[in-house]
Amino acid sequence: MISKYKEQIFSNWNFMRMVRFVLSVVILFQAVQNHDIMFGMLGGIFFTQTILNIGCCGIGGCSVPAKKINSDGIQDVEFVEIKENKK
Repeated sequence: MISKYKEQIFSNWNFMRMVRFVLSVVILFQAVQNHDIMFGMLGGIFFTQTILNIGCCGIGGCSVPAKKINSDGIQDVEFVEIKENKK
């Protein structure tokens, strides 16, 4: 169980994850500096989501499903010609 979280923390660091990390650290720093508990809790949630690389719906919960590839081959497409009536 620990190795799963360890892998999530140390892998897949991209630009947006770095930006989220910096913003969450700034929010936490401001919360400590202003003695604001609610702001600190919000920063803690953002920090946890960034470190574990999860979102509001969990890992990959908000992702779009992969497109299914048709393995039957090429299908015939029917075209209908539409003519414009000129008066």
